[in-house]
Amino acid sequence: MFCFILRRNVLQQIITTDLTTPSLTHLYSSLLLQNPSSLSNTTITKTQNPSSFTVSYLINSCGLSPESALSASQKIQLKSPERPDSVLKLFQNHGFTNTQIAEIIAKRPLLLLASVNKTLKPKLDFFHSVGITGPTLSKILSADPGLLHRSLNNQIVPAVDFLKSFVHTGENIATSFKRNTRVFQMNLEKVMGPNISILRDEGVVESKISKLITSHPRTMMLKPDRFREIVTLAKEMGFDQSGSNFILVICVMSRMTKLNWERKVEGFRSLGWSEDEFLSAFKLQPMCMITSQEKIRRVVDLVGTQMDLKPSSLSKYPDVFLLSLEKRIAPRCSVLRVLIQNSLIKKDLSITWALKMSEEDFLERFVIKYEENIPEIQTIYQGVIHAFIPRDLRKLCEESRELHRFRVVIP
Repeated sequence: MFCFILRRNVLQQIITTDLTTPSLTHLYSSLLLQNPSSLSNTTITKTQNPSSFTVSYLINSCGLSPESALSASQKIQLKSPERPDSVLKLFQNHGFTNTQIAEIIAKRPLLLLASVNKTLKPKLDFFHSVGITGPTLSKILSADPGLLHRSLNNQIVPAVDFLKSFVHTGENIATSFKRNTRVFQMNLEKVMGPNISILRDEGVVESKISKLITSHPRTMMLKPDRFREIVTLAKEMGFDQSGSNFILVICVMSRMTKLNWERKVEGFRSLGWSEDEFLSAFKLQPMCMITSQEKIRRVVDLVGTQMDLKPSSLSKYPDVFLLSLEKRIAPRCSVLRVLIQNSLIKKDLSITWALKMSEEDFLERFVIKYEENIPEIQTIYQGVIHAFIPRDLRKLCEESRELHRFRVVIP
């Protein structure tokens, strides 16, 4: 009780004192971090010094934590609540949640001093006019509120006009925006324009260029020399410029440096694959190159052991490298191995087909169907998820989930 009264008295003294005094600033920060609720429980008005009012406002009105409020207060000083209140109301009226507003202010506290009518509202209205609205807009801006500092006429509008000339719809513009908010921060005509010309010169149709800009704007922002190098390599490997995989290959290769690419290729060769086997696998599934070398090795060891396959045989099934080791490959291979050993299914079963089918279909075809022959098969399937994979491999298994974040859908 005594400590609480002492802390409250000290805080009240600090609130009415010049916080620029180093010793008092340090004491203020220390007390606040020790007891975050102490400031929010203390009444602070705009007639008190700017530092204490700013921190109080950031906590009580914006929803920042005491730590974030202290950090943000180093970048902004509020003298009254009128302008920041109007900024917060604008965000609320456009559907931003309290959490999103707090995230925006924590990242860009100076937005609280921006003019609602001259700076913020015109940008939000423009985003709405091109179809970027609701949860999509609030999610994007809370992740990258720096966009609200960008010039509407000199950066945002030209970027939208450029995108619209290729992707045509507001929905596609919103998708491109979500994929990479930098599209509204750059001169796209200078950044993307040369790469679009390269694709056109190679005979890539406009619809596929549009898909690439929409789904993977980051790829189109590569420096033209590097972009041309990737396109040339894709052609040398035998990819047809008119095929859908040509665009996918460019996306995959753009995600790694030349050195990393060479290391990945060497990693597949270390499995005993020939140059033709590697090219065949890459053409069947370009995204296999995104998989780490460690996971590739583990998949080869696991499938080779369970299904009695040579490493080179997996060049025919590159989709396998994109699947979860723990939740799919290990339990299914264990079940298939038991069924093969008991002569219930053929040994030349298509591995890709069995591993890629839905959970429902796999249970029906390979577990439920053979429960009378092998009563413990359900236990094998369920138990191997934890029994077969070593603990040090659990983290690696998360990689397959990360791969789902990289998607290119080009019909």
